[in-house]
Amino acid sequence: MSGNITRAHQSIRLWNTMNDAARFDEMLALLEKYPQAVSEIALFTGDTHAPMPLDVLQKRVDALVPLMEKARAKGFRCGINHLSLIGHHQEHAVGSLTDAAFCVDINGDEHLGSLCLSHPCTLDYVRESIIMLAKAKPDFLWTDDDLRFFHNGLCCFCDHCIDTFNKRNELAVTRDDLRVAFADSNTHDANLRQLWRKFNASVLTDLFRVVRKAADSVDPDLTIGSMSCEYIFEGWPYADIADVLSHQQQTQTKWRPGGGVYTDERLVGFVEKAHSLGRQAAALPDYVTDIQSEIENFPYQFISKGTHANMMESLLYVAAGCTGTALNIVPAYDEPLSTIEPTIKRAHELRPFFDLIASTIGRVRPVGIGTGWNPATNFASPLNTNGWPQSLRHTEEFGVIGLPLAYENTSATVYALTAESVSCMDDAQIMQVLADGVYCDADAVAALTARGFGQYIGFAVAEQFPQDTMEQYTDHPLNGDFAGHRRNCRQSFSPVPAVAFTPFENAQVLASLVDYNRQEKAACTMGVFENTLGGRVCVCGYFPWTMLQELGKSTQIKNVFDWLANGRLPAFVKSYHRANIWTRSLPDGRTAVALLNASLDRAENLELSVQSIGKTAHFYKMSDYPQQPNGIRLSARTDKDGSSVYRLPALNAWEVALLISD
Repeated sequence: MSGNITRAHQSIRLWNTMNDAARFDEMLALLEKYPQAVSEIALFTGDTHAPMPLDVLQKRVDALVPLMEKARAKGFRCGINHLSLIGHHQEHAVGSLTDAAFCVDINGDEHLGSLCLSHPCTLDYVRESIIMLAKAKPDFLWTDDDLRFFHNGLCCFCDHCIDTFNKRNELAVTRDDLRVAFADSNTHDANLRQLWRKFNASVLTDLFRVVRKAADSVDPDLTIGSMSCEYIFEGWPYADIADVLSHQQQTQTKWRPGGGVYTDERLVGFVEKAHSLGRQAAALPDYVTDIQSEIENFPYQFISKGTHANMMESLLYVAAGCTGTALNIVPAYDEPLSTIEPTIKRAHELRPFFDLIASTIGRVRPVGIGTGWNPATNFASPLNTNGWPQSLRHTEEFGVIGLPLAYENTSATVYALTAESVSCMDDAQIMQVLADGVYCDADAVAALTARGFGQYIGFAVAEQFPQDTMEQYTDHPLNGDFAGHRRNCRQSFSPVPAVAFTPFENAQVLASLVDYNRQEKAACTMGVFENTLGGRVCVCGYFPWTMLQELGKSTQIKNVFDWLANGRLPAFVKSYHRANIWTRSLPDGRTAVALLNASLDRAENLELSVQSIGKTAHFYKMSDYPQQPNGIRLSARTDKDGSSVYRLPALNAWEVALLISD
């Protein structure tokens, strides 16, 4: 369901230093000048990142009350963003809590800026803090992303947490046992890691229960919003937390997924964050319709991330699954507010485009290539502590060349598997994937074969070649005009072994391995197979996930995934462009494709292949606002497979656009 979303949820967050009356009035005047930019204002309780004493918090809250009244008088909804409920890290030590139950990392080191999430002293502090905040009568209350288990190290492994874990699971493990379990890969340790994942999920959900119950003691109707990063170590309890905050769907709740990208120095970071926010949004229940992406410019030096970057990423995150934007761009102290006026002005101008994307795609999940991931996957092997594991980001370069990605298995029309993907899929899930369409690297082939599914793959792993190989394409229809083409990923620079396969009967070879003298080293390093389940399989043993952006390889890969999906790939960039897309099949039968020109070059003659019955579409792009906001009607040519191919108007560098089929 798309949800009842008619407008994007646009807001701005203001630092507590705004209790300077003159400066706050100046900020309100700026927002009034551009009334479509935002509809909500969230006031931070502080400007430091450790939990504060309750008497200090009370003074901060008291100072916010007249500011909220001023904002409401100007027509804005106004609430509170409590920056440090349990704390992010140590800062402003002389003004922060000192007598508390602080969290302890897996090495036994205490972190003074962050509280243990489950200790009774912490829960008492949280309860009193939330009651204090609720009594200020905010229109809404946000918690921040300190409510998680990663604070400069894996947390919390304090004595209280370990004792509670042992009692719940009838175990007697020590911190040393857990440290070994998170570093090793044997079955016993994997089981222990999975128990800890479930424990963390329950602790975090219970903390939100304390938050909700404390607010209820003052105002049961108070809307509470949660900010999250990817809850990897926390066990992925998005739906459980949403149920708690919404009184099981009886009260409105809000969500703000976030994580990094404070400057525009690394452009690909915007796409990586879009995928992160898309995964988080997809994990939320359909009834959560207020999902505001975090736009974070800390420490607010305007030229480190300017107007276009802020607006492009805001639209990008809506394209990935958010339904609006929470701007955190305002300088905290006496930096002139004139520095951010261009961004506020542009947000005002682009509001109709934000509304169009949000109301069109709503909560419909992106459809495309899935990874088979589930919350247990990350704990199947030694833990990657830096967010989404690299081995589960393997599909991202497919996105770069214009293939659509899915963020959950129910939205996948085709799969791309690594061994880690396979590790936490049960037999029924694997059979379903093999009956659909799947692309596998050599490790996934080995893992599936070990599980007894080799007959459905069509290939067996053979020899490895550690150096001096390149792949050479065969004369196969999926290779298009590139028969004989060689792709060299330079193993001397990137020491990844090339893998040869032994094809089964009826398997077809797409590429062989050759050396620098064009002498064949192995007859097959890539191939396709149709199995007895009716599924289609492609295996690739030569740099299957990276260095896909040359014309020959990107053309082959697009042909392969189109074939694997067997008519179910909803859209892809058919031309040779660096462009990401997010594709939805809308409830009314239309197809919506949000697109980013992820290149510093202007995209001319970009062609988009769309599986749709109709042959016309409307096309919108951010550079047309405010001058030409009504879009352009496009007509498609019909491709040989019956799909519609649209040639798009030129897109500027790092510009977001939207195509909606008629």
